[in-house]
Amino acid sequence: MLLDVSAWDYKLFYGIYGLALYENGVPPDYIQPRTHHCTMNAPKPDEPAWYPMMATYGRAKAMKLLLDERQVRNFVPMRYESVMRRNGERSYESMPILSSLVFIYESKNRLVTLKREPGFLPLQFYTRPQPGNHEVRDIIYVPDRQMDNFMRVCSADDDRVVLLEDSDYLAAQGKRVVIKEGPLAGIEGVIKRIKKDKCVIVRIEGVACAGILHFPAKNLLVLNDGE
Repeated sequence: MLLDVSAWDYKLFYGIYGLALYENGVPPDYIQPRTHHCTMNAPKPDEPAWYPMMATYGRAKAMKLLLDERQVRNFVPMRYESVMRRNGERSYESMPILSSLVFIYESKNRLVTLKREPGFLPLQFYTRPQPGNHEVRDIIYVPDRQMDNFMRVCSADDDRVVLLEDSDYLAAQGKRVVIKEGPLAGIEGVIKRIKKDKCVIVRIEGVACAGILHFPAKNLLVLNDGE
């Protein structure tokens, strides 16, 4: 199942009251719970890092175009889809697979400023509850190596590549592996079974997972704890 962030996520993040405000046009900045930057191994607020961000109303492509114009480094998983034109003709266009998800490489301070500008109002940080204090949510960032693995899988020209909604099953502990050879060599992930098929999963916690189906075991190296 492909991940498509919708208003339901606002209900999960902000509660029924927050969703009601959101649906009545109140900007999300006014209804977000208290947030802060995760302190454990997190980049400093003025240091660039990869941040997954929600582009409300499925505006990932529009945000990407604006970010490209500003020369802000970003990543949106794309694929070619058949699109119906107004004249009735069909054409193939590069479209976001996850219509509301954008990854941006910038500092937190710069992103806070950027998303207050008129063109970037749809952008919202992904957050998760702080351990031991669910009233405060940590802003999610993605370490460079993990993001590189995720981008390489998403960008691979391979029909076996799938994007999955993050879930408790995918979050459960699994066997850690690294791909030994081929165009995806060096990518680290976790072995999971998806519809009875062995799959190498690269997970962005609380956001999405990129997976490679039917991956032969002979091309995998099992990693020990600490590697």
